[in-house]
Amino acid sequence: MRRLAIYEAAAGWDDERELADLAQSLDVLTHQGVEWERHDLGKEPEAFEANPAAAQYLKVFGAERLPVVLVDGVIVIAGRYPDDVDLIDWLELPPEVLGYDWADDDIPETGGECGCGHENYAEDGCSDGAEGHEHGHGRHHGHH
Repeated sequence: MRRLAIYEAAAGWDDERELADLAQSLDVLTHQGVEWERHDLGKEPEAFEANPAAAQYLKVFGAERLPVVLVDGVIVIAGRYPDDVDLIDWLELPPEVLGYDWADDDIPETGGECGCGHENYAEDGCSDGAEGHEHGHGRHHGHH
């Protein structure tokens, strides 16, 4: 099973509802046996230093561009928190785990101008998100 890691800034996030939704989703994932970790720069700076991808991201983009989200050590998105569709996609979970009832056939194909399904798309996710472009498949491709 894939492993999720969220590295976030010490300051609060503007959208408290988004954080509450994420916390609820992470709780569900815990009950499903998914391994995840969440690190706050203000409380655990050593966690950033211990992860090469998070450390490099912080060095290049700074704390103001956090959060940065990794799956199996690879940055999948930066500048925003994942939504449920992101989690389902990246962790290769059945949609019903997080309360969705669509079939795989109902999820739009990735592709187009954003770079997904194009040369910028990597096996582990869209490389645009890795560069802090706030690209998210759930929001951009209308999975909701």
